[in-house]
Amino acid sequence: MENDLKDVYIGERANQQKNGFGVYKFRNGFYRYEGNWKDGKKHGHGKLVMADGSFYEGSFDQGEITGSGVKHSALQRSDYSGEFLNGEYNGSGVIKYARGGGYEGEWQRNQYHGRGRLTYPSGEVFEGEFHCHKRHGRGQMRYSNGDHYDGDWIRDKRQGQGCLEAADGSIYEGQFFNDMYHGQGRMAHCSGIVYDGLWSGNKPVNRAGRIIISNHLHGALHLTQGEPFSLEVEVLSEDGQVMHVESGRQLQVFAGFQDHRPANGGSLFHQIEDIAEEPLQTPFGYQVVEFPLSESTAYQAFLEAEAAAAAAAATAGTTEQEEQPAQPETGGEKAAASATELESANNPTAAPRVAGAPAVGEDDPSGAATFRVYSPPPPPPGISTVATLEGRASFADLVLPRPHSLYRPYAALDERDGAVILAPASAAAPAGSTAASLSMGGAAATAAAVASATSAKKKKGRDKDG
Repeated sequence: MENDLKDVYIGERANQQKNGFGVYKFRNGFYRYEGNWKDGKKHGHGKLVMADGSFYEGSFDQGEITGSGVKHSALQRSDYSGEFLNGEYNGSGVIKYARGGGYEGEWQRNQYHGRGRLTYPSGEVFEGEFHCHKRHGRGQMRYSNGDHYDGDWIRDKRQGQGCLEAADGSIYEGQFFNDMYHGQGRMAHCSGIVYDGLWSGNKPVNRAGRIIISNHLHGALHLTQGEPFSLEVEVLSEDGQVMHVESGRQLQVFAGFQDHRPANGGSLFHQIEDIAEEPLQTPFGYQVVEFPLSESTAYQAFLEAEAAAAAAAATAGTTEQEEQPAQPETGGEKAAASATELESANNPTAAPRVAGAPAVGEDDPSGAATFRVYSPPPPPPGISTVATLEGRASFADLVLPRPHSLYRPYAALDERDGAVILAPASAAAPAGSTAASLSMGGAAATAAAVASATSAKKKKGRDKDG
């Protein structure tokens, strides 16, 4: 047996060479081999142990680690099981890392090369083609945020043709360059907007800049309450061209009455927050309060229901009067009846008055404020959103309805003898301008069309302008 400064071998020999099973300790003290030998070389099954805790166990061929085996690397903190060639990972194999993740697939000279599946410590997974330890070729990537990409890769970057499905439901299909949307591509956004055109640096080349009402570009759009009208809307790019490459943008149209606040309103005007909506700023230099439009058929159904409710209440009121002894009519009651007839003649759009029932704000003989004795039907529904198709959208059969009696944003404050009384909106809507506006992508953008509408306003006592 030799000293520690020389190689040490204990085992079988033949023809004065290591043959059979034996243990060999290298003179540097770092390596130790135990296993089969042939003609003085490691050959067959064996185990090579290193002083740092690393080891290999598997096949040897003419002194080289070649064939199938397992290797534990203390330096890389990894465990590999698979094929080797001349001491390197080569062929098919699986590696697991102590920090998490791993790779299963084809190898070449210790690098991912060929087809494989790479799992990252974050849980992200790539499955596809590799070249020199990089994602290269065709492959799928599932990201930790839920996104999924299926397409071409070049040197670890998404590049070429591919499809990215985002976790929020948005889908882009088209060309990529350096991990970004670049070239021809189609984006179906989760909002419903679809853009099919050129991209550069993750952004569409043709971007929406503004929207217009194209059938009323010249002059004002004059509206009459109750009469149907239509709007043709176009989405324009920043250079003024129709966005033919875009579809699915949800548009909403509404009217807005110009906001007139009383110059010296009552002390409670700003304290009662729910009597008026917050005004919206327009590019015309004034603010408007939203007034919901309706579809013509829905509005006609509302008018019929309102008339039926008023008739039913009138019938009930007449029955009550027949059961009570007749009272002589005073001068004030005659004047009120005359005023009612005059109002109905001058304002055919006013809300129905119930015979024998005082309106909101009228005084009964006891001096207390009284209200209508019938319940009006709910207001007609507003206009549904319309999706653009190749940059255009149409709103047909719209109507500007009479304000509903329960629509609080158009209720006016009547200060009288220290009391604040809510007058019905149908009797208090002031004359003014309305701006036809559009809601685009969640942000309000006012279209270049102004509509003029007139609504009768009932004045009584010391009413102030609403």
